[in-house]
Amino acid sequence: MIRNTSSLITWVSTFLLLVFASGCGFFPTDDGSGNSSQQNQTVNSSSNTPGTTDQQSQVTPVQPNQVNAEIPFDTVSYIPSDFKPRPKGGIYIYTKEAHAGAISDTFEYDWDEKDILYVQLGEQYRGYKIEPMALEKKDAKTLRLILKLQATDDVGKSDEDPARKFIKVPKGSLNGYSFEVVDISGKQLSLQ
Repeated sequence: MIRNTSSLITWVSTFLLLVFASGCGFFPTDDGSGNSSQQNQTVNSSSNTPGTTDQQSQVTPVQPNQVNAEIPFDTVSYIPSDFKPRPKGGIYIYTKEAHAGAISDTFEYDWDEKDILYVQLGEQYRGYKIEPMALEKKDAKTLRLILKLQATDDVGKSDEDPARKFIKVPKGSLNGYSFEVVDISGKQLSLQ
């Protein structure tokens, strides 16, 4: 019996201590104006929020960004050692019927289902690495290749290759298109 009584006393003491320590926040009070203290706290806390104005509380609708159709692709993480940079930068499309001999064996199992897009940036991108981010259909005649450009420690060294990459695309998906090559911010990248 003594044990149950001491547990009850401990529990009641703890409860009363919490009620008094919280400033009686468990119970709304009336300040005479008909508003409870909890309502006043809510109003006061929202008016004390920095930068809050009536204009900011109004929601402005936002138009979605235009989404262009994309051509699916797979990035090739390597360039065969016997495939030297082309004499000048550009976009090259290699197919089963027309491709550089140096890549014939590298992609021999892909030729029936894939075409190979080879992109090589201009001389000013020596020592950079590129990573394709998207291949968008800008319009009926133009594809936009979006590249992430990454500087290496060898940027600008004359013995380094220009930034270049192989990209596998579905067979025939590039037929009839011209290309626009940009970085992730939309700035055009030079191929010359």
